[in-house]
This record gives sequence, structure tokens and C-alpha cells, in this order.
Amino acid sequence: MMNILFNAIGCGLGNNGGTKTIIKSAEVLKDLGCGVSILADVDNYTWHKHNLYVNGNMTAFVKEFDTVVNVSVWDVDSTLEISKKHGLKPVWWIRGWEKWVNSEEWLISQLRKFYEFGGLLICNSSWLVDHLRSLGMYSELCFAGLDLHFWKDYGMRDWDGKLTIGGLWSAKHKTKRFDIFERVMEHFGDKFNYKILKGDLNDGQLRNFYNDCHIWIATSELEGFHQVPAEAALCGCRVFVYDYFQGGTSDYNKYFFKYTSFNVLKRFMEDTCYGIDRSTKCVKQIGDRETNMKKFMELIK
Repeated sequence: MMNILFNAIGCGLGNNGGTKTIIKSAEVLKDLGCGVSILADVDNYTWHKHNLYVNGNMTAFVKEFDTVVNVSVWDVDSTLEISKKHGLKPVWWIRGWEKWVNSEEWLISQLRKFYEFGGLLICNSSWLVDHLRSLGMYSELCFAGLDLHFWKDYGMRDWDGKLTIGGLWSAKHKTKRFDIFERVMEHFGDKFNYKILKGDLNDGQLRNFYNDCHIWIATSELEGFHQVPAEAALCGCRVFVYDYFQGGTSDYNKYFFKYTSFNVLKRFMEDTCYGIDRSTKCVKQIGDRETNMKKFMELIK
């Protein structure tokens, strides 16, 4: 089996969806027999315990690995340095269009640098694959996969005469577009109940949170594969998504309500708030983590 080093020296590990995806993917790869570690300068991730983190100063062990996986635009230079110095195969698992880090021009320059070095680009959503192709760069598609056994609809939502609407808030990223959710609250007022996800919930708490909501509004832009609305759908929420390819739901949103503006969203919510039950079928077609990590292993072999 191969030995895989995830490099997060530039971005570090923290309580966010990107870090959770990396850690859970690494854990599955380890269960599949790979040697796996995460090289990082800091580990502030506390959502669940893991033993994959290695301090970024401890580089002597790097030669034990076959592949170094870049996880962020911040990490490109250190990933290529590790590859050159120790002969590791460089892979960049692209999980979002990270132009918010600096600028789109800088992001594209880093992608070209990695690609022209000979690195393998793997994207976690089809829109990223298509976008890179339009820029003259070829990449492979590999989802992170979903915990299909875990995200379940309890079918026991409270009912006080009002539907409960859930949404994701972020103080750090304006691309989450929470302003749209705020406009929903302002327009509809006490017609609905509202629950706002602000992070720092473990998976059990998050599952309960989804199961408290009848509706989920996904407003984000610049996502790769947007995990949260997929999880909400599996937990029984009727999902409304921004109909824009960079919203990160195009791989599974066939039966979701798709809006193009606030006025369209408002009309949807005035007319009906009950989606189509087939929505979860499309989400399940993404596959579980093990299936997708087996594909990841084949791609980097």
C-alpha cells in the first residue's frame, strides 16, 4: 500500500468543513491500509479526535512517503519543495475556488505553477473540473464522499404550526452569502422559525440540528463540493440552493429548488416549502467515503 502525506503547512488545521473533509478522508485511507499523516504548522481542529497531525517542523520523516497531497493554495510552494527535495509525487486535491485567499489571478498562477511542474490535479466537483479545462488544465474528479450511514432523517421534527428554516452563517467568508438568509428572515418574519448554523458542532449535534429543520437554504458561492446541503437533504430537509455552478451543489441538486435571485427564492417559499422526495436519491449517488477514497487511491497510484 502507498504512503500519503497531506500537506497543510500554509493553511493549518482548524474547525471548518475543509479540515474535516481532509481528516475524515485521511482516516478512511488509513483504514484502507495506506500510511497517512497530515503535515501542518498548527492543529486547532477539535470537532473530533484524530491522530494524524504531525508538526510542520518535523520534516525528517517525509522521505517515508510516496505522495504529497496539497490541500490549499496556501500550501503550493511547500508541497513543490517537498516533492523536489524528497521525490514525492505531487497531487493537489482542489476542494474550492480559493480566490478569496488573495485574488483570482494569483490562484490561477499557483494552479499553473503546480500543473506545469507535473503535479496531478484532482477536483472534488465537476464544475471545478470544467473550469480548469476552460483554463487549459486537465484534472480528475474525485468526491470526498458522504457518511451515508450517519446522516439520517429521524422523522420526528417538532411542529408548533410553523416550518423551521436552517442556514449556514460565517463571519469569515462573505462568499457564504448569509445576507440572503437575512433577507428571508426580514421578509417573512415570524411566519417561520429560524435556526442558524454557526459551526463548532460535532457530527452528532449537527445531525440533530439538521433534523430540527424542515427547510435548508444553501446560499454559498465559490464552494467546490458543498457538503452541508447534501447532509441536510439526507437528514430530511427540503433544500433550496443558489442556481449558480460555483455554489457547489450541481453534482447532486437535480431535484432541489433552485433560485437565481432573492425574488425567485421568495416566490418559491410563498408557493411551497416541500421539495421532492427524490432529492436524497441524487445525493446518495455521490457515494460514501470509502468508495470515493478507493478511487482517490487509484488516481494517485
